[in-house]
Amino acid sequence: MSDKPNITILNVDDHDDSRYAVSEIVRHEGFGVMEAASGAEALKLVKENPDLVLLDVKLPDINGFEVCRRIKADPATSLIPVLLLSATYLDDQSRVKGLESGADGYLRQPIAPLVLIAYVKSLLRVRQAEEALAASKFYTESIIQNLLDTLVVVDAEGKIQTVNPATCDLLGYTEQELIGQPIDIIFAADTLFKGTRMKELIEEGSVREYDMTYQTKSGEKIPVCFSGSVMYETRGQKSEDRGQRTDETRDTKYERRIIGIVGIARDMREIKRLMQKEKELAAAAAAAAATEKKRAAELEKAYSELKETQAQLIQMEKLAAVGQLGAGVAHEINNPIAIITSAAQHLLKKLGDKEISKIKTADLVDAVNAFKKIAEEGGRCGRITSRILQFSSQKAPKMELVDINKAAEEILSIVAHNLSLRKIGIKKKLAHDLPKIDGDSDQLKQAFLNMILNAQHAMPNGGELKVETLYNFEDRILEIKFADTGTGIADEIRSKIFDPFFSTGKVGEGTGLGLSVSYGIIKAHNGSIDVESVMGKGTTFTIKLPLGPKGGGDERQ
Repeated sequence: MSDKPNITILNVDDHDDSRYAVSEIVRHEGFGVMEAASGAEALKLVKENPDLVLLDVKLPDINGFEVCRRIKADPATSLIPVLLLSATYLDDQSRVKGLESGADGYLRQPIAPLVLIAYVKSLLRVRQAEEALAASKFYTESIIQNLLDTLVVVDAEGKIQTVNPATCDLLGYTEQELIGQPIDIIFAADTLFKGTRMKELIEEGSVREYDMTYQTKSGEKIPVCFSGSVMYETRGQKSEDRGQRTDETRDTKYERRIIGIVGIARDMREIKRLMQKEKELAAAAAAAAATEKKRAAELEKAYSELKETQAQLIQMEKLAAVGQLGAGVAHEINNPIAIITSAAQHLLKKLGDKEISKIKTADLVDAVNAFKKIAEEGGRCGRITSRILQFSSQKAPKMELVDINKAAEEILSIVAHNLSLRKIGIKKKLAHDLPKIDGDSDQLKQAFLNMILNAQHAMPNGGELKVETLYNFEDRILEIKFADTGTGIADEIRSKIFDPFFSTGKVGEGTGLGLSVSYGIIKAHNGSIDVESVMGKGTTFTIKLPLGPKGGGDERQ
């Protein structure tokens, strides 16, 4: 309320000159002003909730006393400070009548500007304090009303002063039946509020998680866990040394007086029932432990043997797959090796045993080109063998939180130039509200790259690649779609596209491992790959990935 531009004052006076003079004083101080020339107009404008009302007593329709009374009687406007002003009603009786009508101040006119502003600021501070007190009271009462545990406040004599609805619900009393009653009414046995226990409570100042028993109105006994704290009123009294003092030090003596005790208790019936159930379950588990121990050992041994057998079968399947297409792989590697061999022979022929000074520039150029070819074809061999090794020994994913959009963007930035050279446009539609997924970033990027390269091969004459991400909130599944406008996949071979070494390309144009590796990566992430294709129109691969145990939550891009 100290921010003056946000403070509005309603100035009510039927005399134009007087109203103008007061409004100018208020405006000069930086406050906003609303004006009214009658009581009826004032009662209408006060509903706009000004911060303060300057109210002339003598008005043509409703006098200021009655206007003030109505403002204070309305709960919506009762907290608005009202300062009565009068140049006519100056006697003490009028002043008393004004204050009894609810006015927060009564001043005679004419008023010195400094005095008027001082009163205005004082009343605004009072209103601010009242509003803060009302808000604090409402906040405290809301906490008490919504507290799930029982709350009981007693005075120094042990009589109940406050209870919350949870207390009444638990004990079966109404609030009126409990207020003013001794605290013993709700306890089934000796309590903390008597004898030596009361003395201990006062000395300690509080107790925590004390086992006690409540007794309901019907006589039912309820075990509760009670925590209580003593409330004190501290009074200070300063006393000055009567002798000579070398400084301004004063001794202060404080007196503490108990004004009550506040206690909170939690119904322990359900907890005790669960604890008993837990004991029973523990006993049953202990009884079965001996039998299960032997069975667990047998299962562990069987599992170990099964795991070993499964690993052997997987390796055998990989070896079988490698054997089926061994000739094709050999041809893949033989082509670049033949080029490397030819380039090396060419180098020997051009250079031979010649001295460096006798080598011609043209021969050096040919030599450099041959070296480039050797490097290029050597790299090709490396890529082929890398894919074969990747297929034959898949590593377990290194799980972490992965931003799928970021991974897709990184891969697209790498291949963008290559796709552009092949007249393939890229269209992105990446959702902005994707949660992060639990996965291996490098492996997922490899899978995405394989999908893009597969689309590139399907569009030899150019086309469009659409990459889209979206999130299925109901199933907590994230989808990544790669849609091309290529040649499509025939129905008769669609079931084989994820088989190792399967390829529709010519021998020497690829290993046929790209989609197989991608399939293995997605399966390792508990996901799936769906395929939709129309011959001559294109193919859409949809990767579906669950969020996993760490994914989702509040993590958003």
